[in-house]
Amino acid sequence: SLSTALTIEAWVKPDTSCTGAQNVVIQESGYSIYCLSGVWRIRFKTSSGAAWTDYSTAFPVLSSQWQHIALSRTSGGLITFYVNGQSVYTVTNASAWNPSTEILGIGGYTGVTELFDGQIDDIKLWTSTRSANEIAVDMHTYGPILTNGSATPNLVAYYDFNEGSGTTVSNR
Repeated sequence: SLSTALTIEAWVKPDTSCTGAQNVVIQESGYSIYCLSGVWRIRFKTSSGAAWTDYSTAFPVLSSQWQHIALSRTSGGLITFYVNGQSVYTVTNASAWNPSTEILGIGGYTGVTELFDGQIDDIKLWTSTRSANEIAVDMHTYGPILTNGSATPNLVAYYDFNEGSGTTVSNR
């Protein structure tokens, strides 16, 4: 479960400037990285059934351009949002983040109409808080990051979307 210290990274290429809400990564009853009204946003719930606590990064969505986005959260509740390896927004009071056990949705979620209009690639999910430097390096690294020949600890999922076709992606 990505509920305390975590980092989520993804390459995205929105087809539009996101006038309506579009989820990139969502865990219902937990958190969402999405775009709305032309900017990147993050939101989380403080308990199951609670309303979303929503934050606008004010960082513009660039339609038809690849961008690397990342959200990093400390176990103490500090959230940092990155675009192309640069910190663009910080939330200091996210300690009440709900530890959801819901499934992870990529580009949307069952029953949710806020589907991402564009392409998503290279999603990495970590059970640790990655530093700004690690995120900047990770964004240009294909595949699981290796340290002395072994996968980096705390990388719990890596989806490269290289299956070619179908509706299932493999965790590399």
